[in-house]
This record gives sequence, C-alpha cells and structure tokens, in this order.
Amino acid sequence: MTTAPFACIAPILLVAALPLSRDPHSLTREDQEIETDRIRKTEALTATWSLEQKTALRELFSAGEAFFLAEVSVQEQWNHHVYRQGVSDALDDLFEQVRAFESGTLPEDADFATADREMGAILASLLRDERVTRSPQLASHLRESQARWTRFRDAWARFGTTRYSRTSLAPWKTWLTRERNGELRLLTDEK
Repeated sequence: MTTAPFACIAPILLVAALPLSRDPHSLTREDQEIETDRIRKTEALTATWSLEQKTALRELFSAGEAFFLAEVSVQEQWNHHVYRQGVSDALDDLFEQVRAFESGTLPEDADFATADREMGAILASLLRDERVTRSPQLASHLRESQARWTRFRDAWARFGTTRYSRTSLAPWKTWLTRERNGELRLLTDEK
C-alpha cells in the first residue's frame, strides 16, 4: 500500500500507487497490473479535482500505506498469522471509502473528545495485556502503529476538509477515531 514514484508519470497521478520504497522495476506482473488499475481509477476519480485536492489525496494514501504496513506487523505478532495481502487490500478499501464519500454522505459526529478518551482507555488496556508486557517488540510495534495511525487520521481529516470544504476537522477525526477504536477492541477481544 505504498506509492512508487514513476518518472514517466506525474506524481499527482500516483495517489493510489504502490509503496514509495518499492522500485517499480521490481514489481511482479500482477503488481504492475494492480498498479496500472489503481492509477486508472485514480485518474478517473480525480479528473475534475483541484491540484490541492489531488495533493491531499496523495498525502492520505502515503500516510495510509505507512500505517497499514505498521498495522500488519502488529496483527502478525498478535495473531501469529501472516497477512500478505493486508496492505494492498487496505489501500483498495481506502480508495473505495474515498469514492463512497463522493456521493455526498460525509461524517457528522463531532464528539472527538469522547472518542479520543475511549481510544486512550483501549490502548491502555492493550498495553497492559500479558502478550504485550512479555514482548517489548510487540509493545514497540503497537506504539509505532498507533503513531502512524495518528498521522493517517490527520491526513484523512486534511483530505476531507480540502475535498469537502463544507466539513470541519472534528467530524473526520471523530469518525476515524471511532473506526480505530473498533479495530483496537478486536485485539482486546482476542484474549
């Protein structure tokens, strides 16, 4: 779920491309097809968008890719299961969420303080979990994933307010924090 800079394509078109860290020449044929399809879909979706909106979307996908990679590491350690398609699938889901917001149904709940307090309590519980206290590496990965999620949340909120100017940051942050709380609760339920 990262974006790879291709010299032959304007960077703004790389919104939903593969990782920045990947060499485009090292991609498998399947990855190249996925990349081409993402670029095509992104071009169609953003054809009438301003440069500022396209840039905000590019930043959202970059932050998303970083978070998704970190989250896969946490999930693999927590569940002892390898998620090979996790990042690619998450980027596809992110693209579909953006496309769904184009219909005009946007987040409205602005009670960010409550959602943020709930997240703090869930994270505290996770950090006290025996699996985490016994594994400094898992604790480190959980903290890193959460830090990357915060950057992802903020990129989402910036994108949301840039693309959908009638909205403010609070509903975007509240929606994303509630979504994250649900994901973190799944970890607490897997004891």
